Amino acid sequence: MSNRLDLNIIPVCRRAGQDFPDLPGLYAAKPPRRPVRSRSEDRLMMMMSLTGNASLLTVPVQQILDDLAKTYYKTSGSVTSALRSVAVRLNQLLLEVNLQNPGAGQPVLALLSQLVIRDDQLYLAQSGPVHAYLVTRGQAEHIYAPDLQGRGLGLAEAAPVRFYHHTLGNNDTVLVSDQHYATWEKEVLAGLYGESPGRMHQRVLSRSVRDMRAVLLQTTTGSGAVNLLKLKVEPDKAPAPGGADPPSQPAVSEAQPAGQETGGTTARQGAAGAVMAAGAVKSSSPAAGAPAAGTAARAAGGSTAQKPLQQVTQTAQPGPDPQTGDPQPQAAGSARRSPGDFFKQLLRPLVLLIQAPAALLERVMPQDTSEAMPNRTMAFVALIVPVVVVSVAVLVYIRRGVESQSQVVLDEAVELALKAQSETDILAKRSAWIDLVDYLDAAELLYAFPESQELRDLAQGSLDDIDLVRRIEYQPAVYGGLPSSVNVVRMVTVDDDLYMLDGNSGNVYHAALTEQGYVLDGTFLCGPGTLGVENRLIDIMAWPVGFEPMASLVAIDAQGNVVYCQPGQEPLISEFASPPTSSLSGLTGFTMDQSNLFLLDPQANSVWIYWGSETDSPPDPFFADQIPRLDDVVDLMIANNELYLLHQDGQLTICEYSSLEIAPTSCKEPVPFVDSRQARENMIITPTSPFSQILYNPPPDPSLFVLQPDSRSINLFSLRTPTYQTQYQPIAQLEGNEATAFAVDPIDRLMYLALGNHVYYGRIP
Repeated sequence: MSNRLDLNIIPVCRRAGQDFPDLPGLYAAKPPRRPVRSRSEDRLMMMMSLTGNASLLTVPVQQILDDLAKTYYKTSGSVTSALRSVAVRLNQLLLEVNLQNPGAGQPVLALLSQLVIRDDQLYLAQSGPVHAYLVTRGQAEHIYAPDLQGRGLGLAEAAPVRFYHHTLGNNDTVLVSDQHYATWEKEVLAGLYGESPGRMHQRVLSRSVRDMRAVLLQTTTGSGAVNLLKLKVEPDKAPAPGGADPPSQPAVSEAQPAGQETGGTTARQGAAGAVMAAGAVKSSSPAAGAPAAGTAARAAGGSTAQKPLQQVTQTAQPGPDPQTGDPQPQAAGSARRSPGDFFKQLLRPLVLLIQAPAALLERVMPQDTSEAMPNRTMAFVALIVPVVVVSVAVLVYIRRGVESQSQVVLDEAVELALKAQSETDILAKRSAWIDLVDYLDAAELLYAFPESQELRDLAQGSLDDIDLVRRIEYQPAVYGGLPSSVNVVRMVTVDDDLYMLDGNSGNVYHAALTEQGYVLDGTFLCGPGTLGVENRLIDIMAWPVGFEPMASLVAIDAQGNVVYCQPGQEPLISEFASPPTSSLSGLTGFTMDQSNLFLLDPQANSVWIYWGSETDSPPDPFFADQIPRLDDVVDLMIANNELYLLHQDGQLTICEYSSLEIAPTSCKEPVPFVDSRQARENMIITPTSPFSQILYNPPPDPSLFVLQPDSRSINLFSLRTPTYQTQYQPIAQLEGNEATAFAVDPIDRLMYLALGNHVYYGRIP
């Protein structure tokens, strides 16, 4: 639902101590009758100041503003794109005037502030060292960046524009000026909030200031009206002393709804389409400023809606006039251009490129060279030179076309970023940031622009804040890498050692930590092909210190064999004692809790408990009468007598063990993964691909780690009722496909991630 605001526009104009109701260079308008569709809800206000030799202009300032308004309302696309078109249009006009009058003193420059209000959204574009102040409840923000805004428009081919965006509320005020005045302290300006227009006008003015140009824009809840309010001033008579108390009512004599007529004329006394009358501004002292900034776009800001996207600075390149068919302001000595003149100007660089080689040859070669040159050579030169020149010209045009399109893409990306930051609903904000990331993904396939990564970082950081995501800076773990045939499906860390189970061969790889990273141990034996081991190993776990036999790692195969492995030693092999009523022949995994070992046997539809890890004693069944489905379990974990079973579809079953007949073992299935993030509290999490592995995180923070293969992420949930806490994702793209295994070292706070034969590790933030 849109939030419509009425706009009260109060000009502030004082010259030589005299106040005036009109402010030359001010333009306020609602959309004309036939704007392009994307501009139909935009209300435009412009404030333009000219410095230098403004007498060079042959058209009134009001006509220029009318022309700029037409440019805005006829430019489709984003708000920022249309604002840029206005700056480019004005820059072209003034640059042409300055180039045609090189010896006429100071060049004429324009300081331009553009404000667009769409519903309750404010878009501000600044060109040159101009100032703006946003006054909200209890505070005033100064919007000014001289190092980014340049000296103004009309000095170079590039038109500097700096964008700002904010969501407005009732009684918010924007003060715009081409100068900063010492009396405008933040405490003084903060007092403008909620004041009447007359009081605001009095507060902004000061008796110590003899010259002032500014405009106040105040918002009030309404239907979208634009009211131009003018101070009541008698001709040639100074206003009341500044020390007097301001009147309780607005000191205005006219409240005019502002609108843009097609002819750009000024209407008064309530007539529809009124705009502010303005005359040409003569020469004034040039404003100080830094050199124009180079091409850049910077998006920075917080994840909340109240902190706007700031310092999105872009230097626009001049392009074709967006006002097709409309008359253009003429510079001194120029005549109205015909379509033929336009195409001549467009093709002029190509003509110059073709003529340049001939002119160069004429200068460097003797006059009689052409007479002495053989006919074949002359024919070859006549043929090859135009081909080369045209080829170069085509490449230049293509490059400029790509650069122009890249600028359009950047404009749209900035618009999406502004939209995302202005959203107040957290889910809408999240969706908007995702739209920006998707847009950048698609755009970068065709156009590369340097600002893309900065916008991507902004979007990704905002999404991470919303989704409670923490980023891990992974690096390759195994020095030299693993063979390409390896597919790591399980990983275990023991002190400074890393063990990796290859799902293809059933062998276990061992790597020891060195200064170069983890280095493979070529002497380690654990898997088929070693003495006594005949079958592929299917699962591995760390073997507790002090248990017999001495080992670092325990592994099982599907046929009921258990293998104990240790660096520098041959593996030890034994068999699990068979259960009383069945044999072990189709095992799929196991887990351990302290000294007890739990064996997953889907064929027998059971989980067997080997108490104290005494594999030579017959096991007890974990389940009593209630037995969950086990044939699709992909991983299991035990914690505090609770067995967690992860199914192939990502569902979770939790069973609490009991040896009491009156309260036998019971199971809950399915147990949902519950969300805790803002605006998604208590919602069930449905990942884009099923979770594939689970891991117990021991005290002091007992919790559950879960691997999500497609996003290469590791999710952290609380126990019992698995509730989302955070998600760990890589900072950068990792080589490999989906994640196939992971491990966590809670003591050294390291996280390990395997993508097939690519293994990475990084520190947990």
